[in-house]
Order: sequence, then structure tokens, then C-alpha cells
Amino acid sequence: MLRFRHNENLAIFQKLIIDSERDPSRDEDRHKMLLRLLAEEEAKDQPLDT
Repeated sequence: MLRFRHNENLAIFQKLIIDSERDPSRDEDRHKMLLRLLAEEEAKDQPLDT
């Protein structure tokens, strides 16, 4: 279930970022927040170095 939620979050953030990039009057702060959230979610895929 966690993997499903993770994949859904990735898809949602990617879609919102694409929509934001296409919007000529986009809110830059919101766009940066979406990029940060996507990066944080993608980081969950990376194995931790121990």
C-alpha cells in the first residue's frame, strides 16, 4: 500500500508541475514548492547509505 501511495504522489506532483510550467501566469512560489515536494518523494526511492 505504501508503494502505491508513493507512486500516486509521484504522478500527482509530476502532473501539477507540468500544468504549472504550461501556465504563463504561474505562481513561482507554488511551482518551487511542487518541485521540492517531487524531489522529496523521489528521494524516498533512493537506498540509504549506511
